[in-house]
Amino acid sequence: MLTLTNVTVEAIRSVEAYLFFFCGGDFIFREKTDTEAYVSALEAIENEYLGNRCEAKMSAMLYSLIMTFLEEEGKEQRAVSSTAPALYYMEEHFSEKITVEELAGICHLSKSAFCKHFKENHGCTAFQRLTDIRLLNAELILKLRPDEKIYAVAEQCGFTDAGYFCKAYKKRFGISPSDAR
Repeated sequence: MLTLTNVTVEAIRSVEAYLFFFCGGDFIFREKTDTEAYVSALEAIENEYLGNRCEAKMSAMLYSLIMTFLEEEGKEQRAVSSTAPALYYMEEHFSEKITVEELAGICHLSKSAFCKHFKENHGCTAFQRLTDIRLLNAELILKLRPDEKIYAVAEQCGFTDAGYFCKAYKKRFGISPSDAR
């Protein structure tokens, strides 16, 4: 039977790095964990991978799994939870046009409250995070499908301007999309 005690130090460090990137803060594994629910969630992610292979959905499922079985050290409830639905939505719909009003509505906050909470909790604006999500997905597509046209990759990842996509990609990764192949 799989238990959290079997998790390697390297895996924990990797998870912590992702949590810091998405949420900031120090996390620890919860002492009381429902391992059956944990395994069930892992199986759901595996089924998504074997079925639809939607990276955004798998990423959102993994994020949810991590947040379910970890807690921030020294805090009962994370302030980031008010903007977490927006993160999930951006992961799922990064290829679509997304507005601040949509994200605020998803979080049941006013536009100004959403922007303030997001920046405070994540250290960047929602659109900076969305751009990063789009660029990370573009990087994956470029590696998996090197023959894909640059403008098509940009479009698949929610960029309406291929020129802007190339500039943003180079700024984020230090190389152009064509060189990334």
